[in-house]
Amino acid sequence: MFDMDSKVQVDGVVADVQWTNPHVWVEVDVPGPDGEPVRWGVEFTSRVHMTRRGWTRTTLNPGDEVSFMISPYRDGRPGGRFWTVTLPTGVVLRDPGAQRQFELSVAAEELSVDPASQPRDGRDARRASAAQVDRTNLSYAALDAWPDFGGIWHPSFGRVGGTEPKLKGEYLAAYNAITAATAADPGFEQIERLSNCEPLGMPGMMTMPYSLEFLFTPGKITVQQEALMQVRRIFVDGRALPVEPDPTYFGYSVGRWDGDVLVVETVGTRAGQRLGIQGITNGPRLKITERIYLDTDNSDLLHVDFSFEDPDALAEPWVRTHTFRRDNEWEMLEYVCAENDRHPVNEAGASEALLND
Repeated sequence: MFDMDSKVQVDGVVADVQWTNPHVWVEVDVPGPDGEPVRWGVEFTSRVHMTRRGWTRTTLNPGDEVSFMISPYRDGRPGGRFWTVTLPTGVVLRDPGAQRQFELSVAAEELSVDPASQPRDGRDARRASAAQVDRTNLSYAALDAWPDFGGIWHPSFGRVGGTEPKLKGEYLAAYNAITAATAADPGFEQIERLSNCEPLGMPGMMTMPYSLEFLFTPGKITVQQEALMQVRRIFVDGRALPVEPDPTYFGYSVGRWDGDVLVVETVGTRAGQRLGIQGITNGPRLKITERIYLDTDNSDLLHVDFSFEDPDALAEPWVRTHTFRRDNEWEMLEYVCAENDRHPVNEAGASEALLND
């Protein structure tokens, strides 16, 4: 795909930054031969690697005048693989591979491409939150005092309760429009994701019609959702919620035990994900509070009670309650959506059915 033996300098103005996985993309307007701008695409490594090396979603911004060094596409299209970029301040940032070569060339004793060697500053809110933790108090022995969430948990269909949502503003208008469209056409399809293999994120991952599993380790509870093999982490090590973390599918969750009830607060979910029921989406300031606990009369039942606070979408907190039943015989089964995805989302935003020839 890329001509890795070539390096091309591209000078232009940043038009768009896509802070995404599996690759970060930056689009740059570069003057063409006739003086008109030509849009170039620069492909980076993953957002994971970029974040762990000190980059944030605002390291590059639309309007920045920058100079890229890239390995161009072999087919001549305007774009290529990121190598280095010179910022308006004159600072040069490098791809991890380029950084490694640079530091070796100057005989650096410590390679900054190692995430553990990055400075512990406030650039990443998640890392700043983790730095607060006193890990000397964490032990496997402490897990014995926690309730038994072992086995896997199947949703109990029909056992969903709570209050009615009081939507407002554009979120109310959007829900009313979807409700009216569905009433007029029972075949109406609301487009929620760019791909049917895209994870629902939080809170949707907790209430899909598949099983959950809770894994307890010192200071952390990992929740696995069988569908799409989704994973979230709940930190129960005393850390505070991060301030303005980068929005992600699953957000950032911090928990504590209130007796035998696990109380979890989650912030930092991506705006526009399904909230509670189809047709309702969340705003950028959603805060989710969960109370997760075993039934007092039947320890093979698990309750997950949600309270959604969303100052953009909701006039008041909205409560949803769900019940799950324990299964000690089945294990989590593999679910790879891309294995045979016959329902791609087309250019019109609707799902198609791909049949055999």
